[in-house]
Amino acid sequence: MKFAKQTLMTGAILAVLALPARADLITFDPTGTPGAGGNLSNVALFDWVPGSALAVNANSSTGLNGSFTTYFAHVHASHGASTSATNVAYAAS
Repeated sequence: MKFAKQTLMTGAILAVLALPARADLITFDPTGTPGAGGNLSNVALFDWVPGSALAVNANSSTGLNGSFTTYFAHVHASHGASTSATNVAYAAS
């Protein structure tokens, strides 16, 4: 009986954790100019195109020998497109 209760409780917790998270829609200004001209309203999703990365002070010659070194990874990606809550696609600017 105890195992059944634990299984039921675990299933209930996992079901709650699996619920989708809610995020607010935003207004995005791709030009950065003041005022409402050019603003994209109700943006729900940003689609980023592949970018580049640079690892500073990383040493690939040591391989995977278990010694760790601190290094910095600088990552850059370009804005590909935005999508509204009603699936209207906005092209990148």
